[in-house]
Amino acid sequence: MVARRAVLVVSYVFIGLAALMASQAVFRVAGAGASSPQVCRQRGWLPPPALFPIQGEGGREGRAGSHLPYIPPGLHPPSWASRQSRRFTALLPAVTAAPSAAPDLPDIQVAYLSREPLYPSYVVEYPDGQTPTLRPGTENDKHWPDVGEPITFTAHLANRGSQPAGLFAYRWRIDGRDVLTGTISGLMPGQWITLTMYWQWDQARHWVAFAADIGNAITEVSEQNNDLEEATNALYQDIRVHPYIYAAFTHYLNNRGSYTFEDWLQAQYATMNQRFAQAIYPEAPQGILDRVRINSIRVSTDVYDALPNYDGGWQFAVPPDDPDTPENESMQWAEQYAAAFAGGVDWGLIHELTHQLGFIDLYTVHVDPDRVLLPDKDGLPLLASYTCRNCDLMGGGDTAPYRDATYYSGYAAAALNRNYGYRRGYYGDFLFDIPLTNVLSVRDNAGAPLAGAQVQVYQTSWNSLPETPVISGMTDANGMFMLPNRPLSVSVTTATGHTLHPNPFGQIDVVGENGQFLIKVSRNGHEDYLWKQILDFNLAYWAGMTQTYTITWQTHLPPPTALPALPATTGRTEQGIVSLSWSAQAGAVGYRLYASADPFDEWQLLGRTVNTSFSVTPTWHTRYAVTAIDAAGRESGFGPIYRAFYWVYPSDVTYEQEMGNWLVLDAHSGAIVSMTPNGRVIGNRTARWDLVGAQAFSHAPDGSLAVAKEASLTVFNNALRRTGYVGRSDWESPPIDQASGVLLTGEVLTTATRFANDAAALFLAHFDGDLNAGGSLPLTGTATFTSGVSGQAVEIGPGMRLAYTSTGHIVQEQGGLDMWVRPDWPDADRQAHVFFSAGDGRNYLFEVGSVEGYIYAYLDSFDGYHTATLWSEKTAWQPGTWHHIGVAWMPHWFKLYVDGELADVAALRRAIIGTPGLLTIGTDVNGEYPAMAAIDEVRISGLARLGNSDRVRLLVSEEMNGRIKVLDLMGNLLATWSEAHVQRPRGLADLGNGLVAVADTGDGTIKLLSYDGDRALAYRSTFVGGLSNPQNISSDGVQVIVPDYGHGSVKVFDLNGSLQALYSGPNDGYEGAFGAPAAAAKGSGGDLIVADKARRRVVFVHHGEMNAHLYFPVILR
Repeated sequence: MVARRAVLVVSYVFIGLAALMASQAVFRVAGAGASSPQVCRQRGWLPPPALFPIQGEGGREGRAGSHLPYIPPGLHPPSWASRQSRRFTALLPAVTAAPSAAPDLPDIQVAYLSREPLYPSYVVEYPDGQTPTLRPGTENDKHWPDVGEPITFTAHLANRGSQPAGLFAYRWRIDGRDVLTGTISGLMPGQWITLTMYWQWDQARHWVAFAADIGNAITEVSEQNNDLEEATNALYQDIRVHPYIYAAFTHYLNNRGSYTFEDWLQAQYATMNQRFAQAIYPEAPQGILDRVRINSIRVSTDVYDALPNYDGGWQFAVPPDDPDTPENESMQWAEQYAAAFAGGVDWGLIHELTHQLGFIDLYTVHVDPDRVLLPDKDGLPLLASYTCRNCDLMGGGDTAPYRDATYYSGYAAAALNRNYGYRRGYYGDFLFDIPLTNVLSVRDNAGAPLAGAQVQVYQTSWNSLPETPVISGMTDANGMFMLPNRPLSVSVTTATGHTLHPNPFGQIDVVGENGQFLIKVSRNGHEDYLWKQILDFNLAYWAGMTQTYTITWQTHLPPPTALPALPATTGRTEQGIVSLSWSAQAGAVGYRLYASADPFDEWQLLGRTVNTSFSVTPTWHTRYAVTAIDAAGRESGFGPIYRAFYWVYPSDVTYEQEMGNWLVLDAHSGAIVSMTPNGRVIGNRTARWDLVGAQAFSHAPDGSLAVAKEASLTVFNNALRRTGYVGRSDWESPPIDQASGVLLTGEVLTTATRFANDAAALFLAHFDGDLNAGGSLPLTGTATFTSGVSGQAVEIGPGMRLAYTSTGHIVQEQGGLDMWVRPDWPDADRQAHVFFSAGDGRNYLFEVGSVEGYIYAYLDSFDGYHTATLWSEKTAWQPGTWHHIGVAWMPHWFKLYVDGELADVAALRRAIIGTPGLLTIGTDVNGEYPAMAAIDEVRISGLARLGNSDRVRLLVSEEMNGRIKVLDLMGNLLATWSEAHVQRPRGLADLGNGLVAVADTGDGTIKLLSYDGDRALAYRSTFVGGLSNPQNISSDGVQVIVPDYGHGSVKVFDLNGSLQALYSGPNDGYEGAFGAPAAAAKGSGGDLIVADKARRRVVFVHHGEMNAHLYFPVILR
């Protein structure tokens, strides 16, 4: 069973070191793990931080349960990683420090204070994967010393300078009063000593302080590291640091004026405690009450060897050294980290240390807009989202009035204070604090009760919003609607005093992944929306509303006597200016304009007018709504909402034949924007993907879409779910370079339910009544037959296993695995199940399975460096439902597919190889962790592929390199073509009948190429000339649409190259000629859409009626 480990070993590398690890910014690189609990223990792995704490292992984050095998968790899902890197990029140091030598002086350092005895923190398990439960036998553990119990404080001090330190005095204090003094005769360079003080424990907070060289008798490197003062009841943590990092900090001046890791680390904790004290809000008038201190610092190569009885801790690890290079990458990484942060604060570290106290990532309650597809009253997908405004250090809440992302929010302060006085071990338990009764008081736009309105409540799941409401009903005569308490499988009260009881959110996930409501209210054709986080319910509870919480919501729905809503609002977006207009409403004396900027979660009054037009200059994508006001001051409801996209560089356009919509690529924001057939903006459908800088895309007849961006290609299916990625890694020459155009052609990607035995298939098992696989029978075969996705399948349960020889059946350098799985368990199942494994589990392992709510694929050569893990969150996995799983591997890439969609991808330094051992279906290599599933149609290929991906074709033009490349969906480079007739190829279009048109910016022409549909291209002729810098071209199979960029026109040719029309400007209400049309496409009705780059607008030419010169064939008799 695979182990989950930190992606880059130091698990907060996503946050604090995103800039340093630029070469790994696009993908997670090389997770690590092990094949089984036994291997984990043999290798000495302990769990680094992951999702939430497992106590008993030093408070690291990760979910565990008594029913689960030992699983070292540590890998955030990919979406978390990307969010964390974006979240903290602004907090990185602007420059890194240069190494310097410390002065040739002594340096007395008080490294840390420790306390004995120590007692356990809470040891929490999650037996059902969700509900926190104290580990049996620990319920009565003692967590703090008894009042009056003897306590020993120990000061750990050293001379960290280069010269001996002579006689100096020291002092212990409690609450500012001396309790013990003495002298030290001297310390040699590098000498460590400990000094102790005895005290009787008191539960109240006191302050213990130790100071060395209190008379300043020693001239030394720094005076700032001679003393420490800490709260006696502070939570205490265990720190492990790799020797490379420890040594690297001796090369850089830190923010305490010295050159040691301990002093830098103490400065981080001091900053954290300072932010605790500064977190003063109405919810926390004394700030965060807790204080945190270091009780242990150990230098060790085994940084995951955590001590028990601590309130968490941290491990400063390094990525393993690459055995294939002469450089020591581990040491280089340590130097980079020290150079980046020695003189400042690693806010990412403080973020992670706060997790050790049981606090969650607040961005888990955020919602991605392209995952909110609920239709609005106009029939458009809502594409609204929620995100914090003044985000705090934990990625949410509100830091106003500080408005500083390095502060804790009022919510974080209040939540942490709920556990003040308790040891740690629980994670997110404060989320359980929900009032017993929760009522929605809905008002119309005048403040009167909104009676008889329909209420629908939708609940998020992992930053997405399912389209089925979890709560629905009608408001009563007083506009009231009670949110019902949804039942639980089990209620629990934590040792820290938080009770999970029936509540509107149902089973509350302690990470917060289901902690957001979108509430919709509608009446008489009007509707409004409200985001409501679980955080709001918590704050109400903590404010004393433990019994009843009333949410008063003044909506934008009108009273019955208000004017009708405006029937239409039209708008234009050009040069960054939005111009709105509407028809005068009978009885209206004025109008109000409302705006909601991305993420579209809140409407703001923008202005009032008596006119029927309004212009505004937004700074981002914004929605606008207009209401009419009558003489009595009554306000109508919203008319149709105008969605204005903030165009900066519209670079390409296309028409979705199957949907009837338009798609526009904006290179500046990387957005792919959907528009209705009449040109109305729907919104960005690919918000979660980084497509910034993309220049071109290609739309296939089946609705698939390929997007070209510099050295990468991303392919989406017709639901805009990712199906392909071809990118750059640091360890290979990129298959594409400076992509300027793309054409998606060939076959449509499918995951067949029955695979043919083609030349690339090395192993193929249909399981139709026998266990034969490509002529081979299993060495060990125990399984039962059942109905399959095609014919029959094998059912693998306890004690069953299929093991085949690997000889001739797998190529480790590159290949593909396809298989169909029908689980006997739902997606909520967190047991370990292995579907496929290959290797001996000692020097090579390839494994695919399910664990902890994820599908995974894992490769490991067991050399400590070459290893990778891919993850896919399980959704909609129910017993009896078939799912396709595909894995492709290449010398530098590793990809996981689930149900035909690319779930995860990692770049590899080199192919991960070793002893292939056996191929095992339905268990791991040791015959453990049965799939508990039916398995069918297992195919292993000798080339990287999924389904028929090897027959999908991507033609990519590289304008600056004067060439066109042919690749398949996995990025296998099939051909590179260049020819003297084509100088600078850019846009590509398929004309059918084996012809491809290419825009040549070198000589202002469109060239025709013959293409055999596989990999052979050849120059055929010049289609048309006389153009100026033609960009992206298109064709509907009847005509070729060419934007003449430099001449400011769009030209339409037939397939013989005859000019049929020339357009100099739009006729859709936009004024003025085209500035620099970068792309144009034709819809089924004959309309043209044009990306007018220079004027920052997307416009239309309707049926060629205006601003056109039409050209007809001359008929000669």
